[in-house]
Amino acid sequence: MTNISPAPLQPYTVTMEYFATGEGFTHALAVVRARDPESAKAAFLDAHGYFGDAREYFGRGVDVHEGVDHIRLGRWLTPQFIDTIERRMQVHAQFKFYWHFNAS
Repeated sequence: MTNISPAPLQPYTVTMEYFATGEGFTHALAVVRARDPESAKAAFLDAHGYFGDAREYFGRGVDVHEGVDHIRLGRWLTPQFIDTIERRMQVHAQFKFYWHFNAS
């Protein structure tokens, strides 16, 4: 019998931008540890509370990037904070960010 060990956990940066009418805008991100991009996407959707029909609807706009993506995170966070996230990802950690605004 062959023992196949699961893929190791690695960090992923997962993002989603959403706007429906052009007046409201939502940006959500997470840095998670997962075994593969699909698991990272699922962890993002779980962390932000997207279940049922919302999971499929919002899941279409989710982008998954390997590693702690300094460029994407740098839109919202300081370099020092990103470095802290990266150091914490060496152990089990998760960071999530959700921002919504409506211009109307």
